[in-house]
Amino acid sequence: MKARKKIWGHILYYLKTQEKEGEKMKRTWSFAEEYNWENDKREKIESCFLGKIFYRAERRRHPEVFEIERYDGASAFSHTLQDAKDLVEDSREKGAFWTIVELPTIVCVGEKITLIICKINTSAPLEKYINSNLSDTTIYGIYKHFTPHKQDSVIRIICDKNCISPATLPFRKYESKSLGGKYLLRWQEFLSYTWKINPILEAIKNINLLMQEEKGFEIIV
Repeated sequence: MKARKKIWGHILYYLKTQEKEGEKMKRTWSFAEEYNWENDKREKIESCFLGKIFYRAERRRHPEVFEIERYDGASAFSHTLQDAKDLVEDSREKGAFWTIVELPTIVCVGEKITLIICKINTSAPLEKYINSNLSDTTIYGIYKHFTPHKQDSVIRIICDKNCISPATLPFRKYESKSLGGKYLLRWQEFLSYTWKINPILEAIKNINLLMQEEKGFEIIV
């Protein structure tokens, strides 16, 4: 009887895992520069707001340096904290520990897709774009406006509509703590860096003002 229950337990776990993997495969989540824009270049922005995504990084001890951080492209970013933690559990290895950082983002929602824009490894994300003129309120136009000055300096991700909710404050950071390979990781929570989010808020304001102008509303500043 116990053996039968154990077998059914394994079967149910496998089915749930396959269901979760199926959901991940259906979800759009890729770098904007890798996205097929052919049918979406004219898609207008319906809303723009401050959001957050979760950036996970693997760190390893090394004999010659204190630690090495690995960056895994678009898969290093998640739309929820739980998704980030699940991805860490799926790829954890002996000798590594992980951090998850909540990043402030510009979120532009269209009819079908959402554009997320953020920057890593800086305390003042997107500061260099404050004084640049916006002229296009399509998702594609905003994507092109935030073209990075150097490779990987600006992160632009395309995901499904409403995949990101408005950010709740404050922004936090999480560090993994292993209790052994047989157990799920524990996570220690800290307040994240003191982000200077004014550049992001300014960009969001400018995008919303441009949207209002295009719809014929009078702008009073």
